[in-house]
Amino acid sequence: MKSIVASLPRCGSTMVWRAVVGIGPDEPALPQHYAAVPKLHAMTPEARRLLRRGARAVFLFGDPIAAVLSTLANCYNMAHFRNCGCNDTEPDIIDADGLGYEQIFNAWTRARGEVLLLRYETLPRHAWILSEFLEREILLPPWRARETNVDRAPPERVAAIRTTYARLIRKVQNMPNVLLRTKSGKGGECHA
Repeated sequence: MKSIVASLPRCGSTMVWRAVVGIGPDEPALPQHYAAVPKLHAMTPEARRLLRRGARAVFLFGDPIAAVLSTLANCYNMAHFRNCGCNDTEPDIIDADGLGYEQIFNAWTRARGEVLLLRYETLPRHAWILSEFLEREILLPPWRARETNVDRAPPERVAAIRTTYARLIRKVQNMPNVLLRTKSGKGGECHA
């Protein structure tokens, strides 16, 4: 069965992708070397095609403020921008949603196909669901808290991000920690 790993930027897709592909945490590897399991942020035409053909996707989402701060600190580069579907060389992700976080969230949470939606912050207690959904053992590395701490960020920056992403923040807060979407587009919350 074909698998796809996707996420809001900086919400665990690389960690989960490496586990799905079977690469240890210290082994060098890039997603383009393992095209059999795409790692995405933006919903692509290829991802839609794969979902229509029966692929199963895992979409990770999490705190938008922490994700934006982590992007600024760790992945503010052109390769990351392209993976989000952005061709701008310096997108504004503080006062505008320049990487399309909300569009990414909407596309994956409304996707037609089998999509497992998982909240990044609860992944350690829901990791077993990955194995059941993908029908093979998925071993995640030991959990590490985010290096980017919202409480230590400049308050004015956090306030600006909170304003820019207010609608997305509400959507993320209203999502269950685990939701399984089926081919019909319907979803069912998993109580785990």
